[in-house]
Amino acid sequence: MARSKLRARDALSLGTLGLRTRKGRTAMAAIGIAIGVASLVALVGIINSGEADAQRDLLEQGIDVLELTPGTSFADEPELLPGAAAAIDTHMRDLVKVVASIRRVPATMRKTDLIPEVETGGIRLFAVEADDLDLLIPLRGGVAFGRFHDAATVQVPTVVLGSDTAEVLGFDELYANPPVHISGHEFAVIGVLRPFTISQGLTLNRAALIGFSVAEELYDADENPERIWVQADLDVIEQVRQLLPRQANPEAPGEVAVASLDLQAREIISENFESLLSLLVGVIIVVGAIGVGNIM
Repeated sequence: MARSKLRARDALSLGTLGLRTRKGRTAMAAIGIAIGVASLVALVGIINSGEADAQRDLLEQGIDVLELTPGTSFADEPELLPGAAAAIDTHMRDLVKVVASIRRVPATMRKTDLIPEVETGGIRLFAVEADDLDLLIPLRGGVAFGRFHDAATVQVPTVVLGSDTAEVLGFDELYANPPVHISGHEFAVIGVLRPFTISQGLTLNRAALIGFSVAEELYDADENPERIWVQADLDVIEQVRQLLPRQANPEAPGEVAVASLDLQAREIISENFESLLSLLVGVIIVVGAIGVGNIM
């Protein structure tokens, strides 16, 4: 018995039978599928926008900034080497965007010399060099009034105050206030910083910054950095974090602590948005399949 064959024209006619005989249902299914596709496009845009906003929030919190401090050691007190920041900037120039550091100054600051030196108000004194003048960039800082240090001011007795320091000393404007006293020497206040909001910069809110050459001459300040901040793009930040300890202290990289915000947060956000997108695509495919099956 010969096998019956269905001609292409007849197959097409049978395939569209449901479309031709159930016009109302066909129209509703078509509208549903169109709405589903449009919704998918809109949702993809919303998800991508939400992910971009989340990444932007993480950047504003300083997820691209690494902070180096002395770690722990059983042998002696660990410290960052004097040339650590310069070595990082030189050897990792292709990976990092900004490298800046501060050095602790063994001195106290008061508004007048009539206040006992022991009454510091919790203010810490740090020194910066000409290579550290981009300090405000990675820490998302800014100047409330006056100005930040430049290559000239770090060579003379001038000081920039943190926001809390200015409040403690009663500095509400710049030029109406006298010089401050730092362990027996007068310093002109040239600027006050806005409050730092990212965790890496909070130390500087109740601090004051002077030039390192002045700190070294007047107070015998140590050349070893107290902290080093390194800013890098997010796509290389993990690689930079792995390399930094050996650059900061080649002989004892384990004595260098590298702190950062949790980089896994960025990966978790991306994975969550991708999972949500996959789920929505699956739902829309199922809805479309039901619509098509409804008119078969």
